Amino acid sequence: MSVSTSPESGFADPVEPRPTGTAIPDWAFQAGPRLDQELDTFAEAVSRFRSGVLTEAQFRVIRVPAGVYEQRESGTYMLRVRFPSGGVLPGQLRRLGEVSARFGNALLHVTTRQEFQVHRVAVEAIVPALRSLAEVGLSSKGGGGNTVRNITACADSGVCPEQVFDVTPYAVAVTERLLADPSALQLPRKYKISFAACGRDCGGATVQDLGFVAREREGLPGFAVYVGGGMGGKSRLASKLHEFIPAEDAYVVAEAVKRVFDQHGDRRNKHLARLRFLIERVGLGQFQDWYETELAALRASQPEPLKTRPVLPRPAPVAEPVTKPEAGAVVLERWIKQNVSSQRQPGFHRVSIPLPLGDLPAAKAAALADLVGAHGDRVLWATQAQNVGLRWVTTDELPAVHAKLAALGLAEPEPPVLRNLVACAGASTCRLGICLSRGLARAVRDELAGNAIPLDRWGDLSIHISGCPNSCGRHPVGNIGLSGAARRIGDQLEAWQRSPDAGDFHAFLEHGGQDLARALADRHPATKDLAGQPDLVRDWDANSAFSLTGRGQGECSASAFDLIEVDLVNAREAQEAGHYYAATLATARALLVTRRVEARSDADALALFQEHFIASGLVDGALAGVVQAGVRAATTTQPAASFTGAPGDVAALVAAVRLLHENLDASLQFRP
Repeated sequence: MSVSTSPESGFADPVEPRPTGTAIPDWAFQAGPRLDQELDTFAEAVSRFRSGVLTEAQFRVIRVPAGVYEQRESGTYMLRVRFPSGGVLPGQLRRLGEVSARFGNALLHVTTRQEFQVHRVAVEAIVPALRSLAEVGLSSKGGGGNTVRNITACADSGVCPEQVFDVTPYAVAVTERLLADPSALQLPRKYKISFAACGRDCGGATVQDLGFVAREREGLPGFAVYVGGGMGGKSRLASKLHEFIPAEDAYVVAEAVKRVFDQHGDRRNKHLARLRFLIERVGLGQFQDWYETELAALRASQPEPLKTRPVLPRPAPVAEPVTKPEAGAVVLERWIKQNVSSQRQPGFHRVSIPLPLGDLPAAKAAALADLVGAHGDRVLWATQAQNVGLRWVTTDELPAVHAKLAALGLAEPEPPVLRNLVACAGASTCRLGICLSRGLARAVRDELAGNAIPLDRWGDLSIHISGCPNSCGRHPVGNIGLSGAARRIGDQLEAWQRSPDAGDFHAFLEHGGQDLARALADRHPATKDLAGQPDLVRDWDANSAFSLTGRGQGECSASAFDLIEVDLVNAREAQEAGHYYAATLATARALLVTRRVEARSDADALALFQEHFIASGLVDGALAGVVQAGVRAATTTQPAASFTGAPGDVAALVAAVRLLHENLDASLQFRP
């Protein structure tokens, strides 16, 4: 079927309703032709880990870039599933629920990067879960580690009255192009990108490593480009890289920035590895020089033009009887007032479906998928506020949509301050979490909902909570941001309601509100005497005194250097113990990651070392014999007993690779 696209909206002309099954339409994100092969490779790694061939550290470096994180409860894992711009098809939502119910804790979680997470998956269930998701086009590839992370976009892009144009197709297309290059999974640190449809920057483009803000020049769509932003420790607003680029240049700009980051980022110090720290270290001018060089080289190579596809055909109206919910028209009207907003396209609406703390019980996923498949554009849209929504819902459909959501317990009419309450996972599951941020969010929510303050008058006030300084709850961009330990402020925000700026929190802060908030915080210092006050040492939702038990090493930055150091330690220990084949194998495997190659077997690892290090002259050719002895032994049933390499040669090989490692710079290049 052919469709025509409206330049103004990015949507196609009216067509019949979309299929609700597992077929992936042309416009949707394509995980790539190598997905099955990549899952086979990952399955081998899981098997080697379970059999003890891979250590936990070695397995971590493989699984984290694949979007698989170990949780605070050792032995259980979280799968983070990628959705560029947050669009989820009905069949995909249904499958997510099935996977969570069968392999996880039966609870889906929406993240602040518009992804879905499945929690508490046992190690033996990781691969079956990923294969099941792959059947409906879903992948966790790049969901963690030092990779191109999920590319986000304004939740209302395509339907927002204030947009310049729909940026969703660009988020999808740039994702597909970047992930096609293996280097996208081996960066110095995570690389976060976002698209904003207008200058309001609802997509958070100016607090990302790379941000695109929609612009128009002489009738042509394009972007202002920002680089080096980020939240967390030492948050930084991005610097402007381009005042305007044509929209089709989004990929080459993103790729050129990625190449600069790949070559000059600091892989040795993960605390200073983010792109913003590179810019602060060398200066914006030097960064721009490197960037312009890479951009020119990229253009000279004549890459394939960025191809975007119309993301959403406009749906045909649904011929469904108009019904009123059992609670009556008053409830429906209140829900419409709070949870429904008009699109830029007359007669169509966007429906917000709040998910408290970003959670959706898996048991509700199938019914919600049926609803999504019957209304609007037949897509569920995840937001950076950890909610979901529908688009292109007609006025006549609203009563039926409300009734179906009410039956699922998802039709609570909520003021924006409750819908905009964001919290990361915190210490409940995250190994880096200090505090139970979800417990605090629940307490704040209950307090606000249960008092007499008219929350409707608060406008779009947002409260963001992170369980540690790493900003997974995006606390630096909330109107009220809480990180780590937080102090309750009771009803003191009534001062805002009494001010002339009630309804505009930014104006309130500019007109003395910051001083008021600072004075309020100063009135609540740390309590020194805890006698008789057990609640002061108990976190929200906790039954015992606060403790850092269970907190451990964060996995987001599992890097090449971690894997190299583990292999070199293993090589030295094996050599000292007289296990010469094991020492040779660990030594050969150690630096393969710097050449961006992955061995499929022990013999393959040794052969790749021969190709990339001995044949290239990085390691003395005199050591080729001991490597070849390793290759021959690896093909036998008893490699250790069959190994004929001399102990002195093994020691020389270990020493040579250690010396080479010492000359490895932060961008994985060997210095002379």
